[in-house]
Amino acid sequence: MERRKDQRFPVRSWASYGIPDPTELRILDVSASGCALETPGGLGETGTVVRFQLPLPGRYAALSVTAKIVWTAPIREREPRPFIRQGLRFVEMDARGELILAAYLDFLGRDITIAKLSSARRKIEGVREQLDIAVAEEERKTVLYLH
Repeated sequence: MERRKDQRFPVRSWASYGIPDPTELRILDVSASGCALETPGGLGETGTVVRFQLPLPGRYAALSVTAKIVWTAPIREREPRPFIRQGLRFVEMDARGELILAAYLDFLGRDITIAKLSSARRKIEGVREQLDIAVAEEERKTVLYLH
């Protein structure tokens, strides 16, 4: 099993890969060292260095990154234009970009934590509801027994 040094965070946003012919792509996950994405037709061959815009929430609309394609896998070959999944390793990023990326990863990590807490809260509410029903049923049995 392959071990990654950086935690990957799932992303559900679209970016536009440009220069010169924009191709729509979807970022699947991102880490401090790279990302995985899907795009119709792919961004290039494994080993190719590409530039694209990593979409960001809030103050910065996108972060321009340079990355090397490290793996490629077709995922939907039957469509008229095949959809390709690719893994990219960031190769050039200035200090400002690294800080913005770190803040974005922190945001994604917090978002995951909030989602987990929301799920746990729903489960607790469901258990509480079941307990209330069980207590009401026991109280009903007690009232019937005592009368």
